[in-house]
Amino acid sequence: PVHAGPYALVDLENEDEVVYRAGTMNYYALTRYNRSNKYAMTVYDLAREIKERL
Repeated sequence: PVHAGPYALVDLENEDEVVYRAGTMNYYALTRYNRSNKYAMTVYDLAREIKERL
């Protein structure tokens, strides 16, 4: 999807690989609460899964 605002490139280091994701202002809002990149991406993945199931 196209986002009108700025993006942040987020790298998530796992045991086997590095995964890159694009973050928006929602990412910034989440990391203001908890600075962990993994926390923010987990919240995103959970929201996406809930949306798909509804």
